[in-house]
Amino acid sequence: MALPQDKSELTLALEKRARECELVELPCIGDGSGGNAGPVAIRLAMLGDEIRAQMAGAAWLVRNSREAVPQKALMVDVGSAVLAYNVCRDRNDPDNSFAWPSFQVMWDQLSADEFNHLIERCNDRKLRACPEGMRKPTAEEAESYLEALADMDDEGAAELLMDKGREWMIGLVQQAAKRTTT
Repeated sequence: MALPQDKSELTLALEKRARECELVELPCIGDGSGGNAGPVAIRLAMLGDEIRAQMAGAAWLVRNSREAVPQKALMVDVGSAVLAYNVCRDRNDPDNSFAWPSFQVMWDQLSADEFNHLIERCNDRKLRACPEGMRKPTAEEAESYLEALADMDDEGAAELLMDKGREWMIGLVQQAAKRTTT
């Protein structure tokens, strides 16, 4: 395992960016007395966070669907809901505390509409931080990147791709797969 002093400047910058939070109002989530629950600190989701959340969401859905699929799961992408749980932090202690004590508590407390609103706020956060990452590349862009990546080392590739998000990376992989099948 690499010690903190062994981390590159790029790695340290990405870790810092991932920890930075933005306070976001959630007007659609009430406090039970007619007011709103106040702002929540939202971290920027990294690709690894998204992948782990999708896997955890699938596992949660399997565990909780033994009798029947929970009705809310028909209206909410559970993987995105798990991601929202992971990136929504307590506004007073975002480095150490989640906004909800557990995903199950969050699932039980929020309606499908509230979940979808929260997921949109998380996506808005990501769009502001890395607008290029919220779209897939064109075939020409993907080809250009694939050509450049072929001659790069890992650090150069990481720097080239650091602001690209899940959708962009999926498009790049799809274009690479097309190369191998033609």
